[in-house]
Amino acid sequence: MKILWSALLHRATITNKADLLHALETEGVESVPEKFISIIDGNAMLHSVVHVPATFGDFAQLIFSCLPKSTIVHFVTDTYRQNSIKEAERERRGSSPCYMIGGPSTKMPRSLSSFLHNCVNKQQLIHFLLSEWSKASYGKRLLGRSVFFVCEDKCIQIQSADGLSVSATEVDELCSNHEEADTRIILHCMYAVKHQNVDREQCIVVKSPDTDVFVLLLAYQHLLCNLHTDVLFETGTGDKHRFLSVRKHAAVLGNVTQALPGLHAFTGCDSTSAFVHKGKKRPLSIMRRRGDFVKAFSDLGTDASRVDDSLLSVLQEFVCSMYSSYNVSDVNKVRSTLFRARYSIGLPQSMLSPRTSGIDLSLLPPCRSSLVKHVLRANYQTYVWKHADHATIDIPSPVGCGWTTDDANLLHVDWTDGDIIPNEVVDVLADSTCISGDSEDVEEDDVVDNILDYVFDDDDDEDNF
Repeated sequence: MKILWSALLHRATITNKADLLHALETEGVESVPEKFISIIDGNAMLHSVVHVPATFGDFAQLIFSCLPKSTIVHFVTDTYRQNSIKEAERERRGSSPCYMIGGPSTKMPRSLSSFLHNCVNKQQLIHFLLSEWSKASYGKRLLGRSVFFVCEDKCIQIQSADGLSVSATEVDELCSNHEEADTRIILHCMYAVKHQNVDREQCIVVKSPDTDVFVLLLAYQHLLCNLHTDVLFETGTGDKHRFLSVRKHAAVLGNVTQALPGLHAFTGCDSTSAFVHKGKKRPLSIMRRRGDFVKAFSDLGTDASRVDDSLLSVLQEFVCSMYSSYNVSDVNKVRSTLFRARYSIGLPQSMLSPRTSGIDLSLLPPCRSSLVKHVLRANYQTYVWKHADHATIDIPSPVGCGWTTDDANLLHVDWTDGDIIPNEVVDVLADSTCISGDSEDVEEDDVVDNILDYVFDDDDDEDNF
C-alpha cells in the first residue's frame, strides 16, 4: 500500500516540554546557600508580571525590584532576528501592533502579554530597561552590586561604586551572536565559573521556567560543576517552586546528558515539530534502553548542514520504536501497517462530513521523506545548542536544512519532497464523493481541501508533527 499523507500536513509545533523536565527530575529539593550568583531568563521575568503598573518608568522599577538580592546578577534576554527558525512558533503565539515607548512617562499598554507578542516591542522594552537602569537614579540600588544586562548582541555591566552614579561597561567576553537566551545562559554560567569566584559558599542559581535551559545545563554540567561547585536550576511557581541540583541530576543520568539536546530537539521544541501524543517520557525511556540510540542523539548536531545516512537509519528505527513494539526499521512500513489496522475497510464515506470524527492522520508516524526533513531541522537546532559555550557561532543558513524561503525571501518549514497527497488517494476520495451523489459539483481540489480543513481544524490547541 502506498504511504498516504506526508507530515507536511501537520502544523508546526511545540509539545508539552514540561514532560521532559518531569521525566528527568529526581526527588529532593535543594536548599540555596546564602551567597550565590544569579542568572535570570529575562524574557520569562517580563512575561511573569501580573499587575502591570501605569507607566514604563514604573515598570522598569518593578522589574529591577524583582531581581534577586545577589551581589552579581545576570539578566539574559533573547535577540530577535529576521527569518529566525523560531518564526513559526512566534506566529503561533500571535502578533500585535507596534507600540512606541517615548520615555519613562509613556503609559503601559492595556495588555502586557499582547504587547510582548511583537518582537519590535520586546526589543524596545529591553533597550528601555537598560537605559533606565543605567541612570544615576538607580545608583543607590546598584551600590555593591553588578548587573550584567544582555541587550541584543551586547552585554553591559552596570554598577555603582558610590551609590550616586552608575557606570555601564560593555563586557566583550559576553557579547554573542546567539539568538536565544537559553544558549546565552550557558555562556554566562561559564563566565561566572571562570571570573566570579564560585566556590563552596557561592553557587550559581539559574532561574527559568524553560525546560530547554535545564537540558542545556545538564549537557554542559561537566564544564560548570565540580565537587565544590554546583548549579541550581530554579523553576516553578507556588507549591511547585523548587531548586534542582544540576550536578546531582547529571550524576544519575550519566552519559545520557550528552544525548538530551538532540532528543529534545527531535521530539519537539520551539523550532521543531513534535510527534502527536508521544510526549517526551516514552521517547526518553526508549532511548535509555539502547546504547545506539543514545549515541545517535549524542552525534546529532555534529554538522549543521548534513546528517549521515547511518545516523538517519538509526533515528528512523527510533521513530518506529515509538509507534510499534515490533522490530521494524522502516517508518513507511509502520505508517502503512498502522493505517491498515485503523482503517482496514477502506476510506470511510463519512470522513468528508464535519459531523463525524474522520481519519486522524496525525496519529500516524511521518513518512520517510518528511522524517528526513524533520531530522535536518532537529540536527540544525542541536548544532546551535552544542555551541552554547561559544560566544560567536558560525552557522550556515537554515535553507536546505529543513527550511526553505518563499518568493518574498521569508523563511518557512520545508515539510516534505513531492506531493502532499498521492494522486491515487485523491482519485479514491473523489470516487467516494461521487458515490454519495455529489459528483457533479465536486472537484478534486475541493475534496482535498475539505479533508484538510476538517482533519487539521484550526481550533485544535495542540500543535503537532
